[in-house]
Amino acid sequence: LSDSYSYWERKSIMEKVSIIIITYNRKDKLESLLNSLLKQTYKSFEVVVIVDGSSDGTDELLQNYQSKFDSLRFEVHQNSGRSFSRNKGAALASGNLLIFFDDDMEILPDCIYQHVHHHQVHPQSICVGTQEECEAKIVNDFDQYRYDVGQLWEQNIVAESKIIPRFYTYLTAAHFSVEQSDFMKLGGFEEKLDVGEDFDLAVRAQDLNISLYYCPKNRAFHNNVLTCMAFVKKQNEYYTGYQKLTQLKPDTLNKYSATTFYDPSILKRIIYFVVANPKMVRLIDQEFFVSVLPRKWRYFFYSIVITGISRVYPYRLKKLY
Repeated sequence: LSDSYSYWERKSIMEKVSIIIITYNRKDKLESLLNSLLKQTYKSFEVVVIVDGSSDGTDELLQNYQSKFDSLRFEVHQNSGRSFSRNKGAALASGNLLIFFDDDMEILPDCIYQHVHHHQVHPQSICVGTQEECEAKIVNDFDQYRYDVGQLWEQNIVAESKIIPRFYTYLTAAHFSVEQSDFMKLGGFEEKLDVGEDFDLAVRAQDLNISLYYCPKNRAFHNNVLTCMAFVKKQNEYYTGYQKLTQLKPDTLNKYSATTFYDPSILKRIIYFVVANPKMVRLIDQEFFVSVLPRKWRYFFYSIVITGISRVYPYRLKKLY
């Protein structure tokens, strides 16, 4: 550990941490994550990578990186989905603390230390880190919108670790940590789900009195740029994933913010019907509205289009393909 850490922190630090990464055909992004892991101030960790059916040379990349880490292991299997792959990674891990990252994340140098420190202060909990858009990689107005919306959400939390209320249960599998014993107690991710599987894990954790903390000091950035078209499809994927979850577990319906059935008024439905269509999505990606509307109104318009086409009239998504 760095000399800047206190004696208590040195003595209480966990002996072994397992970093679990699942990846599918994103070799370049995985390389960025591995490079950010090499820069961590906390060094006592192993890296376990599950290659979920990649065909882009990811295994060769990992072979080249094995000599750069004290311990980097990987397993390649046929594409089996995110939940199965994360569970496989946890089964192969030897650490007593599991930290999960998606392959498109980039983390700050003290990220691993922040996770370890959190679990020393708050044992038997789940630490949810940030999943921020990178301001330096903003290339257009819609990217700026996604960044600003994320910042607004962040401001509504607190600057320090905070227990997440049950109704607003939140967990992103792209960046979180949990003690291995608690993960085993939970039975891992529900393999019948490949979207909303992280939310389902969070619900089961709260049912077992394993507290969820949102920890803004544990910072990680998304290494991706999404068009409005791609973002709408992703939001619809989440929405249908939560619908599948409520079908599997009816007791979750309307019990949490994420599973509350969205039933807009007739007036809103009319507005969504008029505005939320593939043509508007394409105009947003062409930045047509930048010269037409001020930012406040553009952002409001973007949110209407996204909500309307991903949740209210999802059949219109077919015209985006």
